[in-house]
Amino acid sequence: MTSQQLGVLPAGLLRIGQSGDTVATSTASGAPQRLSREEYGGLLQPQRAGARVSSMVRLMGHFCAQGETRITIYRILSMWNEKNQPALDPEEFEYQFEQMFNRWGAPREELTFEEEIRSVENFEDEHERLEALIHMLDGRRLPTMEYNLWRRRLKTDYGLSNKEFDSMVHRTPGGGGADGIDPQAPVNVEGDRRVAAIALLNDPGILHRVLVGFREDGLVGEEANALLLYIAATSRLTEDPVNIISLGSAASGKSIVMLTALKFIPEEEKIVRQRFSAQALVYTDLSFKNKVICILERAGGESSSYNIRTLQSEKHIIVEVTTKQEATGKMTTTQYPKEGPAAFITSTTDPEIDQQDESRVWILHPDETRRQTHHIMQSQEEEHEISEEDLQVFLDAQRLLSVLPVAHPTRLIRAIGTLIRRKLPDTPIRMRRDHNRLIHAIKASTILHQYQRATNEEGKLVPDLRDYYVAWRIASMAFQQSIHGRMDPKVQEVAETVRTLFLESQEPVRTEQIAASMGLQTAATYKWITRALSAGLVSRGDRGRYAPVGAQSYLGDLQVLPTPNEVLELDPELGVGIELVDPVTGEELSNAE
Repeated sequence: MTSQQLGVLPAGLLRIGQSGDTVATSTASGAPQRLSREEYGGLLQPQRAGARVSSMVRLMGHFCAQGETRITIYRILSMWNEKNQPALDPEEFEYQFEQMFNRWGAPREELTFEEEIRSVENFEDEHERLEALIHMLDGRRLPTMEYNLWRRRLKTDYGLSNKEFDSMVHRTPGGGGADGIDPQAPVNVEGDRRVAAIALLNDPGILHRVLVGFREDGLVGEEANALLLYIAATSRLTEDPVNIISLGSAASGKSIVMLTALKFIPEEEKIVRQRFSAQALVYTDLSFKNKVICILERAGGESSSYNIRTLQSEKHIIVEVTTKQEATGKMTTTQYPKEGPAAFITSTTDPEIDQQDESRVWILHPDETRRQTHHIMQSQEEEHEISEEDLQVFLDAQRLLSVLPVAHPTRLIRAIGTLIRRKLPDTPIRMRRDHNRLIHAIKASTILHQYQRATNEEGKLVPDLRDYYVAWRIASMAFQQSIHGRMDPKVQEVAETVRTLFLESQEPVRTEQIAASMGLQTAATYKWITRALSAGLVSRGDRGRYAPVGAQSYLGDLQVLPTPNEVLELDPELGVGIELVDPVTGEELSNAE
């Protein structure tokens, strides 16, 4: 059994079963038995529903017979479970683990970190060995001095910079940073820095200035998506944050847009990781309350999806696990509470998003047109990076924002809701969440502009038409896509293009025609056509040509959100004394046009 077959697993696994031709296994009712190496190797492979618990029982018996420690067994089985199809539910996994370890686990002193390191020396792939070592260091609660010694050794051995090393670490020793400093400690903003930050917070065009900063840092296009990500990050300061999944093809720029927006959020206000293991959200010492949590790729958070959904919906997690008291041997339980709320942001290339996850987020789609590709190539010919001094103003502005109550309900929110119900008489059930998400995007704008907003007699900030204009300007497409379920706007656009070309020529159209009309690469166009076929929006005839299913338009009914002018027509007083600033163009508007 090689490290390639196992994937990156924690210390101790490669030692297990290498001493003989058979390895231990167990039945649920008896003592561990012996099992062939081939059967053992098969159990380590991803298991499907129906075989996961029985496989876990047999693996657990083997590890307990080997005298492995509780923490080593838990790490191995956690990573094994992540590879299953699908993984066991976290609560079921915890229950099975506790039951089996209490039956078969034998007391044994924990391995020292030196012993753990020696156990992965046989990893053939250097990158896998490094990840395993960092994973072990990640899970150890070492004193700061010892942690720093090992950190320095790994950095030197593998030629890593501080930034590269820290990006691979999931947690920090004793809840502190790699240098013993609390990474979430508040930063005081004083003197000239405070003056500059407050001046920015009092600027009606603050969002446009943020966008200008994005462009200075190399952002090309993607204005609405980048600003919506920034508003979502700011919504961490509301009671119900906005969550985002950026969905697009590989190399479409979705991660660049996401990281550009997050660059303008202070380090102490965000948690950015490549992945979370199943219970990492529960056992970490970091606080999630009013933070932004970013998982760079959604696949890196799939094993913890249950806890993520719970934190999104309930705004807190409470996990209770069974433990054995070392002194008495008696069983007891321990609770691990984690408080929110927190905003979640991630990206993916997989369009098959679980409905439970999809209903809790807005999905953004990067611009994949040929024109955007040309613009990006032109931008890459020059170096772009915002200066530290300019970036500091944006970071300090976020630090000076407070968690303040925002009035609800208000005349503005009622007017918007009335107009949406008129546009969608057959309101889909998920509108219950999407409408609430829109409200909190409006509230996030109010929080960002808290230095400029009035308060009511209860001392609560009052959102006004300017906040709805922000949400309408940057979130319309995300909102509309949510209302139309899994149907991607690009899929609808492809179907509409096929319909238009078909009506013009009165004959089925080729992929190359569709690509030319939409300004897409042929390969990307084929991908969207395939999804339109699956959705039943187009049909494929002879010679690979396409025709619409019916002659209806697929884009005409997309405009769900009322325009600001429509809101004013319903309640003119909402526009009294209001001057709008377009967050994308920076243009000052005297009305909602």
